[in-house]
Amino acid sequence: MMERQIILTLKNLCSTCVTGIYGCQWKKNPPRPNKKKERIWWLVLSCTFGICVFWFYCWWAMRNDYSNLNEHLFEKMHRWLDWSVILLTLAAFIFSYLLLLMILALCHFALGLLLYLHWINKVAILILVLLILILMIVIGIKWKEEWDTIGLSLQVTAPFLHIGAVVGVTSVAWVVIAQFFQSKRRLFQIVLPMFYLGVVIILYFIPCAISSPCITKRENLAPRPIMMGHRGAPMLAPENTIMSFEETVKCEASTFETDVRISYDGVPFLMHDSTFERTTDIAEVFPKKVRSDVSNFTWSEIQKLNAGKWFLKILWLPDNKTDTPKDFQMIAGEKLAPETLRKENIRTINIRYSSISFSEIRNYAAKNISTNLYVVNERWLFSTLWCARVSSVTTNACHIFKNMNEPIWHINPGTYLAMWIITDLVSFLLIVSIYFIQRSKYKKIKGEPQSYQPELLAETGEPQSYQPELLAETEVKMKEDSEDTIL
Repeated sequence: MMERQIILTLKNLCSTCVTGIYGCQWKKNPPRPNKKKERIWWLVLSCTFGICVFWFYCWWAMRNDYSNLNEHLFEKMHRWLDWSVILLTLAAFIFSYLLLLMILALCHFALGLLLYLHWINKVAILILVLLILILMIVIGIKWKEEWDTIGLSLQVTAPFLHIGAVVGVTSVAWVVIAQFFQSKRRLFQIVLPMFYLGVVIILYFIPCAISSPCITKRENLAPRPIMMGHRGAPMLAPENTIMSFEETVKCEASTFETDVRISYDGVPFLMHDSTFERTTDIAEVFPKKVRSDVSNFTWSEIQKLNAGKWFLKILWLPDNKTDTPKDFQMIAGEKLAPETLRKENIRTINIRYSSISFSEIRNYAAKNISTNLYVVNERWLFSTLWCARVSSVTTNACHIFKNMNEPIWHINPGTYLAMWIITDLVSFLLIVSIYFIQRSKYKKIKGEPQSYQPELLAETGEPQSYQPELLAETEVKMKEDSEDTIL
């Protein structure tokens, strides 16, 4: 009896904390919740959490192009700020908040409590899902090429996401099976296991659809891609400057990539932006011409700014193929047929990393045509392109890749197959074991007197089932009534 009282007290304490945070219900006699409405809100919470997980993953995958986002926003707002960190922090906060609510909701199911989500949390959920959808729409319109990046990142993370998903689904098996045995609704007992088993089976066999270039034998790895400094080494020194190019040389990069513009009096100089506002001290030298186009400045005016100088090697990417200077190596900035490239005497194509498939890369390589992909700044992306046998990459982070002797991960196909089978087998055995444990527990509880079944009392829907601390008072009262009867 004493052990049961201790267990009941601990359960009451835990239940109070769970319902207090989830529904802001700290009162002794809380209002009775509407079961149907609260279940709908739980579905809304679950969907919002799923969207948030996807959104948080998207922001992780977009890290490679944060600099592009910051440059784009600078052009619109004319103020430099690392917006990527702000948005990533916001995504992490939203994810943490919704994760807490999901954990509390699962605790309600595990403890046999009725759901009651406070209106503040309901409003917050609606605001957050609206905010996430707006940001996704904006990305889809203004930065739609990033969706290709997300697809590419899934080829890297899919093997690990599969294992994580199997672990997650297995971990909730205890709650799902408990709900199956405790529910009195026949329809629920049919739909719940069918849905859960459907998800489990899909996860068990989803590796059949996973294709990653880094699932390969070690001997099939190609040499490390050649590095091309993007405007030099802008993570180590100001872009398009001699210092930046010198840092690129130290990184053992083979080529420099830069941008050439023409001054008002016809002098070519190195500059990427259409204005000097972001990369020079023009606000101090020419405060009235801060947002003027770079082509409106004479060479003598440009020399007064803190600008870059000439570079060592040139790859010419012209808008007009007829203006290629003599002895310059011309490259193509789009995907063309190998026959067309050979006819134009072009041996290299320069294209965004997400705009070409791995099969196209292999096809070009078979025709002796090199592919240079831009702009690659993250280890995972560099490793993936390495496994895909890319010839070279343009990067802002040559110092990060300099000491990489092999991709950050690559798995032998046989090893991955063994990991897949073992993960699924362990998960299956755990789910089956949990089923039999819950079945035995349910049969034992079903055979006990009604007064010693707090789990079943929770299913009656009475007010005290929602506030479990009243169960202890009810049990004491029953004992007192029994003593009165004896007297």
